[in-house]
Amino acid sequence: MTAAAWAHHSYIQRNGQDLVPKSLGGAHCAYAPEWPDTTSDWHSPHSRGDQPAGLWDAARSWAEGEINNEIFIKYFLSQLMGALLGIMIAHLIFYLPIVQFATKFRSGYPFWISEFISTLILLFVIKHFSNTNKNQIPLMVSLLVTAGYLFTSSTFFVNPVLTIARSFTDTFVGIYSGNIIGFVISQLLATLVFIYFVKKKN
Repeated sequence: MTAAAWAHHSYIQRNGQDLVPKSLGGAHCAYAPEWPDTTSDWHSPHSRGDQPAGLWDAARSWAEGEINNEIFIKYFLSQLMGALLGIMIAHLIFYLPIVQFATKFRSGYPFWISEFISTLILLFVIKHFSNTNKNQIPLMVSLLVTAGYLFTSSTFFVNPVLTIARSFTDTFVGIYSGNIIGFVISQLLATLVFIYFVKKKN
């Protein structure tokens, strides 16, 4: 759905019918599907099959000692492969070149500060609802991502995996590959700050 929204926006623009708000293109989500079944050998004994998972929820679990380094790396790679496959399929079904390289320039301190703050907020939202009401996490994250897309200069990438993946779509939501490093550094710095506060509290 995420990649399809990006490609659909590009498809309409290409056909001279820019009828869809640009916010549609940013209707991405920082989450991947749910955690794999607990019988998987990717899981630690503390993992929960009903918990919605994304890179940042995996980061939270890693920071709290629920998953080890190996599992975290596997989640990162699997989410990246899924994101890239989704983009290629979306390009295919909307008559766009399957393989693309983004040319949209996104660089400078306004973008980096925006990504740092956005990522930090997202992590604490996930942390808060994981401790209070896990069932609300998908809704809260969706609302946060929508608001973040509309009201931040960086359009709320907030995820290294999605940042990398979006460099492979030359639609409105793409990002030039040379600009990825600034976004990822901002996201990782926010993650380190988050981990510091989590570990300090524990």
